[in-house]
Amino acid sequence: MKMAKMGILAAAIAMSASVAQAVTPTPPYHVTNGYTGKATLQSAGGCKAKVVYENAQYGSVYDSLDSYIGWGMVADGEVVVIEEGYKKVSSFSDTVTKKDVDSYYENMASAETQSTIESLAGCSIGVLIFSTKSVETYTVDPAKSLDGYEALFPFNGITGMTTEVKGTKTYEKSLKFNGKVMFKGSRPLV
Repeated sequence: MKMAKMGILAAAIAMSASVAQAVTPTPPYHVTNGYTGKATLQSAGGCKAKVVYENAQYGSVYDSLDSYIGWGMVADGEVVVIEEGYKKVSSFSDTVTKKDVDSYYENMASAETQSTIESLAGCSIGVLIFSTKSVETYTVDPAKSLDGYEALFPFNGITGMTTEVKGTKTYEKSLKFNGKVMFKGSRPLV
């Protein structure tokens, strides 16, 4: 009996050690083969924030266990935005210069994006809506050795309800906010 308990205890210790190793990765999120550049997230109104990221990365986002999270942006090891959906809106190609330019509408109103804005602004979001003007553009220009990426994602929304009691009266309201996420970067031309 004592031997069985020691075996169970040893197995539990080994399992908890492996779980602890798997849970404490550094950094938590990363982008593989993505674009590196400068990004800004700013908003005004009920969710006010402004953050500039000098070495943000844009592309396929993975967690520390290399599990795919989605397409989006990571800065300082944290997720900034994750795509909810996209649609190609224009394309240009030159057969002589091999220059290609593709543009996509991006809906970035994911739970991860909302969480980032709430955390930076110290607010609670009731509704987050990305504009139909949200666009990302890829430019591949072999003559300039360029594989560039540029994004502008305007958004607006309303905060969660707040309650204020004044004497015998109770007031509930949400505040409006608007903002944008911008990114401009590149990666080596392959």
